[in-house]
Amino acid sequence: MKKQEKTLLSALFQRLFIIITVSLPCCAEASNFLTIKNQVFFAHTGDYVVFAKGSQRFFLAVKSVDNTGAWIELIEFPSLCYTDRCLLENGSWKLLVHQLTSHKKVFLIHLPKNEAHSVFSLDQESNVWNFTSPGAAPIFLNTLLSLELSPAPQQLIKTQGKDRRPWSPTVSVQGEKTSNLSAQAWHALWPKGSSLLSDKNVLIYFTSTSISPFPLWISIETSKGHIIVRAIELGKDITSPYPSANLTTKNPSKT
Repeated sequence: MKKQEKTLLSALFQRLFIIITVSLPCCAEASNFLTIKNQVFFAHTGDYVVFAKGSQRFFLAVKSVDNTGAWIELIEFPSLCYTDRCLLENGSWKLLVHQLTSHKKVFLIHLPKNEAHSVFSLDQESNVWNFTSPGAAPIFLNTLLSLELSPAPQQLIKTQGKDRRPWSPTVSVQGEKTSNLSAQAWHALWPKGSSLLSDKNVLIYFTSTSISPFPLWISIETSKGHIIVRAIELGKDITSPYPSANLTTKNPSKT
């Protein structure tokens, strides 16, 4: 009788083990998502990236980051003048960004870990930060920061070569071009709403956070094609001439 009981218990534990093992991938898959905001918390002060969208350029730098949140400086160049384009042909954004004379807007984005982000714009005459609407930040940051991304389905992943190996973007690291960065594709649908982008596919490529926490490539589907925002340079140890925000500054809507 005891032998039969042991046999039954053994069979029961085996079945239980199989059930748990089969269930684990589903549980892991359910939590297998990331956001750009959470990626930023893997950054270090001084990490930077330059994005291109058509003729526009966007310089993002981590001004500070700790266990409570991060401050990201964003410089928007609607276009670059001829002199600046020539200057950048033979130099790195890291060394030249604060020498550029093209028209620009400067923003500061505060990313608290457990609260909505805030956006400030710089009055370039008085050198003072002023609170502005989060929607004022360019390149769709207001939505992209919190968009929940999952591993991209196979049919959306770009490939290259006859062997159809996974494609990865070409980007300059500290001014040196490389096409050897491994990258993983992540996917989301644009939030439903009145926007023309509502429910459209969003594909974002990331490399290892030890190289950069920022996306290498963002592709947003539209009825007329794709909006592409691509990283053209990334690196570390950037400094900024702009003032730090008063860390006690609060969103006026919360006071």
